[in-house]
Amino acid sequence: ESTHAMGFVHFLRVNRVTADSVYFFPGDLVYLDQSQDFSPDDFFRKAEVYSFSRSDLKVMRDTSSVLDITRNYEESSGFNKLK
Repeated sequence: ESTHAMGFVHFLRVNRVTADSVYFFPGDLVYLDQSQDFSPDDFFRKAEVYSFSRSDLKVMRDTSSVLDITRNYEESSGFNKLK
């Protein structure tokens, strides 16, 4: 029996990084639980740019809110799809 609580996962794509913030594009879809795969139907909304401050990122790290960071992803992963 799993004691893991179900949650929602959002994919975010970093747009740029400054000294005190990270700016990102949100994914279009919301996933249940810890999906490891970016859906072929998903994309990043380039018309919407949000940010996290350095202090926000520290809280996210300390509370394990960030599940994974992927760098140098494969072209076939879909992480380059902006609409």
